[in-house]
Amino acid sequence: MTPTHNLFRKIFATAQTIADTYDYLPNAQAKYPFIYIGEQSNTDNSHSDLIGNINQTIHIYGLRTERKAIMELETKLHDALIKMREAYGYHVSMTGYSTQLINDNTDVQPLLHVVVDVNFMYTRKGIN
Repeated sequence: MTPTHNLFRKIFATAQTIADTYDYLPNAQAKYPFIYIGEQSNTDNSHSDLIGNINQTIHIYGLRTERKAIMELETKLHDALIKMREAYGYHVSMTGYSTQLINDNTDVQPLLHVVVDVNFMYTRKGIN
């Protein structure tokens, strides 16, 4: 597997322990709040899968009336990601984390949308 896929799997599994988590934007019947593991980019420093940096965007959606619960969910996610040290054959370390809170009116109900951009450095296990 590639480092991007392995890190995606690890983040997804971690997020599932915190809230309902999807790898797609679910339909309007989804229960709020939820996490959507979205866009990802990889900068490979070795032109192989040995060393690199991955940026993962994670979206958290919730009802505007649930601001406190949404922010607590985001804090739990942050705390879990900062402790992450491996991802299925790769050593990983969080090197950056930023959030943006957006009012979202795309649904019938007013929503809050937290956009989390998290950066990880990775090295393949067994590489010195």
